[in-house]
This record gives sequence, structure tokens and C-alpha cells, in this order.
Amino acid sequence: MEMFMLLLVSYLSSVHSGKINECNMKNITMHVVTWNVNGERPTCLLKLLGQFQEKDEDEPDMVIVGLQEVTKSIDTALKDYFLGNRWEASIGDILESNDYVKVETASLFGMFLNVYVKIQHSWSVADVNIRHIDTEYFRYYDNKGGVIMKFRLYGRLFCLVHAHLHGQNKTARIEDYKEIEQIRTVFCENPSDYVFFLGDLNFHIRKVENLKTPEEIHALIKDEKYDELLKEDELLYYKNANKIFRNYTEQPIKFPPTYKFLLKRNKSEYNLKRRPAWTDRILYKTESEREITPISYNSMEDHRKSDHYPVEAI
Repeated sequence: MEMFMLLLVSYLSSVHSGKINECNMKNITMHVVTWNVNGERPTCLLKLLGQFQEKDEDEPDMVIVGLQEVTKSIDTALKDYFLGNRWEASIGDILESNDYVKVETASLFGMFLNVYVKIQHSWSVADVNIRHIDTEYFRYYDNKGGVIMKFRLYGRLFCLVHAHLHGQNKTARIEDYKEIEQIRTVFCENPSDYVFFLGDLNFHIRKVENLKTPEEIHALIKDEKYDELLKEDELLYYKNANKIFRNYTEQPIKFPPTYKFLLKRNKSEYNLKRRPAWTDRILYKTESEREITPISYNSMEDHRKSDHYPVEAI
């Protein structure tokens, strides 16, 4: 599933004698997207990358793309690592032709994180660094973990976490998150101005009375009773209990679960061999009291190549 978020972030936009001028402020738009592509090939990426605007000035200043399961084969993953992959090449072709410059790419097995900025901002990018995290589950099964990228834009520190967490074991999922977050805190320095945590986080709907089967969950989805389901969403449940994602914000979810779908190109239909869930998420925070203004948070239901949907936040 894919999800993306476009946020307005306050940043410094001018310099004086080589130093950032604190008096001149403006807004920078960000387009953040996460999608588990289930090993599919890239097609129709313009909307996914926020490049569907009529005017060039409406395109985001920064594009952050986090993809999981770009490949499911260790052999192909190794080949992609050394030679590049179709997704990275396709994304680069589109964005670079639209006057974007790559900040960096961070990859780990079948997942990668790509960050681009408009060419007029590229001169201000500095101190780019990457950290790979192979969690305990990754070390045994080779397909879960995370990458962290940090960089400065106009002197402000951005810290981006892209993760693919344990799918079947809730305890392992939470422990993976805690391990990644602990490493992020040290690696990105504290405070970071802007922190984004995105990916296939694999949090499910809790098995409580009347929500024990996929069919029971699906019945509420058909009636668009998302609030009833979200009361038992694992991520929100444990976040509200202050066990995970402390001080992070996620915008209210107003869209149906983004996993798991049958692979049918002409319609969306849940695969009820699995429990539908909001597995793909984007959360954010500031540790320095900077301003982050979200505009919207939605799934992209017209992207049907994968068994996940994308989600957008603007």
C-alpha cells in the first residue's frame, strides 16, 4: 500500500554573508509517500510523486518516497543494490525531468527511501547521512528492518525513518519499532527540527469481540464505520497508551483499510484470507517547536497494482 503526505513546513529561505537569515521565512511543501508495491513493476507514477499539478509552482518543493517489497528475492535485491532497480530509475527519470535534484537514496533488501528537492533548494542541502537497521526479524528472514536518512535544508535538520515492521507477531512489531526509534534518537541528534516516520508498519486491528474474523471487519468497512475499527487499531491503541510513537502526530484516518486486496486491476476487493488493516502509515513530529501544517491524509485507491494501497497526506 502506498501512502503519501504533503505538509507545509516553515523554513529559512535566504542567506546573508553565508549565514541563514532568521528574518526571512517562507513555506516549503512536502510530498511524502509510502507504498508496499508487492514486487510489481512501476507504472503511472506522476500522481504518486505529486507531479499531477497544472502549474509548476504547485508541485511540492520536496518529494519523499518510501517503497517496500520492491523485490521479494534476495538475488534480485543484491542485483538492485549494485545496479539499481526499475523503481528508482523510473522515479528519478520523472522527477529529474521536472527540475528536481536527488538528496540521496537509502536501500535495505527490497525497500528503499528516495528524497528529492526542487533544484532551487538544492544548494542548501548539507550533512546528508544514512543509517541501515537490520532488526532481529530482518536478521532471520531478510525482509524487515528500516533505514534512516538525515540532512539539513536551509540549516534545519530533517530526520526520515522508513520502516517495514514484523507482519505476524505484535510483540516483535513493537520491539522492532522501539529499536529503530532508539537508534534514530541517537543518529539524528536531539532535537531534530522535522521527523517523519513512514512505511509498512504492519499494525493490525486487535482481535476483540465482534472483530475476530476478516468478515466481521469487512462488514464495518462496507458500512464505512471506520471509527469503530480505529478504536481497535493497534498503532493508535498502543500510541494512546504511551507505549509507541510518543509525541508523534498522525492525521485522522478517514479512509478504509489499505491492506490486503486481491490483485485485480479493474476493481478493489479485499482478500479475506487476511484481516483488513491500516498497515501503511505516516507520522511526524518536531523536536524544536517548528511548525508542520498538514492539509490532508488519504489513500490512493486508483493504484491497484499491489495488494496495498498508497495513502496521501497534504
